[in-house]
Amino acid sequence: WNRPGFIAAQRARLREAQAQLPNATVFFTAHSIPQIMSEVAPYAADLASACVMVASDITAKFQLAYQSRSGPPLQPWLGPDILEALRKFHAAGGREAIIQPIGFLSDHMEVLFDLDVEARALCDQLGIKMVRAWTVGTHLLFVAEILKLAEETPPRCADSCCVIADSARTTRPCGDARP
Repeated sequence: WNRPGFIAAQRARLREAQAQLPNATVFFTAHSIPQIMSEVAPYAADLASACVMVASDITAKFQLAYQSRSGPPLQPWLGPDILEALRKFHAAGGREAIIQPIGFLSDHMEVLFDLDVEARALCDQLGIKMVRAWTVGTHLLFVAEILKLAEETPPRCADSCCVIADSARTTRPCGDARP
């Protein structure tokens, strides 16, 4: 969430979207989780920090919203939901929005449906001009950061540091472990 290449790729995606709507409010989105989970994990705080880092060189207003809520209706989840945030934005006079899925690495079905279908339909209904920023996906800055991270990460096990028993009760170094 705070790797330089990830943040730089997010900034680049935001600038691409801002080229279409330079004065738009930015809505960063991430997958919602139950509030109880967010009380024991730094998920929401890390996302908020990432948003601040990405938006550090823009003058537009921004906020974090969530999408893809699931689970029992009575269980509280992180919010606001992106659709709720867009309705509130419109009610306050907002007319131009960039939606950037900061919590998603690729443009998969949740991003495509939640943002390109549902959020787009709501924006069209409310008269909000909307641009959806691409995810970092295959952005070269992000890919380079993944490669750098992989190079920094030591192997899980070194030279027979542990052994795994297979079904025949023989052991071998875990580097040789087979499913």
